[in-house]
Amino acid sequence: MEQSRRLNIVKALCIILMVIGHSGAPAGVTGFIYLFHMPAFFFLSGYLLKESWLDRPGGFVRKRLGTLYAPYVFWELVFLLLGGLFFRLHLTDTQLSVREMLEQAAKFITFRGHQPLLNGYWFLKTLFFCSIGCLFLLKYVQRGRAWLVAALVVAAGLCRLIPADTTMVSRLLMACAFYITGFLAARQKVEVQIPYAVAALAVVAVISLFWRGTIFSDGWEALLYFPVALAGTYGIFGIAEALDRSTRTAEALDFIGRATLTILTFHFLAFALLRLLHISNWIPCSVAGIALPLLVYWLYTRSGHPSGSRNNPIKLF
Repeated sequence: MEQSRRLNIVKALCIILMVIGHSGAPAGVTGFIYLFHMPAFFFLSGYLLKESWLDRPGGFVRKRLGTLYAPYVFWELVFLLLGGLFFRLHLTDTQLSVREMLEQAAKFITFRGHQPLLNGYWFLKTLFFCSIGCLFLLKYVQRGRAWLVAALVVAAGLCRLIPADTTMVSRLLMACAFYITGFLAARQKVEVQIPYAVAALAVVAVISLFWRGTIFSDGWEALLYFPVALAGTYGIFGIAEALDRSTRTAEALDFIGRATLTILTFHFLAFALLRLLHISNWIPCSVAGIALPLLVYWLYTRSGHPSGSRNNPIKLF
């Protein structure tokens, strides 16, 4: 089995869960999903980090600018320019003046804020700072990296004690903890046992019945959230391992995994289009949130633009 395809399947499963989580699914469904789906993304990004980048931090920063900052600014500005059209089509309820558009553009260029139809773009910004920060942490902390992860989790929890809004800081620290854990897991070549992975997901499902933690958790909940999210992440890797053995399913999920950024970008727009048809049920919204962005991705790749090209504004990893 090809590792790159298996990792694309992991991305596919995570992005599908993200769309379901944003679709208005029942609390029991979202409670399960939010326990691990975003940590799995940060874990996977760290898992994919090549150790050679530790000796080329400048090159890594340039790469992150191309693969995270550039798509963030590109799509924010595209959606901003289309704001008037979206308003006339009743996809959004706000119409900006020229001055307000310029102010918004300045915010997007400086990585501040995002539009409602790009609500998931907080992930790009967090991953940008997380990946660069973790690269330097890994470069200069050669020993005791497991303790470094523990320190990041504790620091995320302690943010609650600060008399200010520390949500972004806590989220970034937690993201770094998962990112570095993914990097360490790749180096230790942790094997995923499918029965244990299924059991891990079952445990997470049971926990979700009693506790609704998210990557935004702080205080003592951050200490609980980290191992629970890791269990869910382990489970996703195990499910990906099992699905990779089914050729047709693996090929479909591999395609979805390569369209991660496209789905992240267009799934809220797909929801808005369905609302025009007075469809708000989470199941058709979830289907549309995957299918319509996939159509965009397919048309893009069919137009002669290679999906793996450098600085591709429609590719995430």
